[in-house]
Amino acid sequence: LGFATAGRLTLPLLTGLGTAGIGVAYLGMAAAPSLGVACVAAAIGGISNGIQVVAVVTLLQGLVSLRVQTRVMAVWESMNALIPGIGFALGGVATALFSPRATFAGAGIGVVLITVWGMAVYARRRGEWEAASAPDEPGVERRARETARPSGGHGAPAGVPSKPSEL
Repeated sequence: LGFATAGRLTLPLLTGLGTAGIGVAYLGMAAAPSLGVACVAAAIGGISNGIQVVAVVTLLQGLVSLRVQTRVMAVWESMNALIPGIGFALGGVATALFSPRATFAGAGIGVVLITVWGMAVYARRRGEWEAASAPDEPGVERRARETARPSGGHGAPAGVPSKPSEL
């Protein structure tokens, strides 16, 4: 069902739905009366995480010029390595101070609230962002021109060194 309707959903909406699904999964794990129910909630969280990550990466790659895309994706991947570590540490402290259920509930409430806020901001500014991100020409042609080398090949943008030693 998700894949069948995904073509009709925008990437920002998929990002919001994926993020909300993660928060709902945390809430489900907090309220789970049994291990089986907690496992189902965790599976929903994992599926939601997959939807969120693919949507965010696709958004980033579509909105960022190829000239800086490597740098932006490096920051994205670095944050994906850093933030979970911080979350694990804070989650451990919260669990020690309260309980696993309270920690999952707090995380779930926080994720859902941030998602609602983010989607509200997106809804208010949607037209402005869509206008700013709409390409003047088809994306494939624009990207091909951005990455064309003077020789006609593709790879590094024209004028950008293709080897680290040329930097």
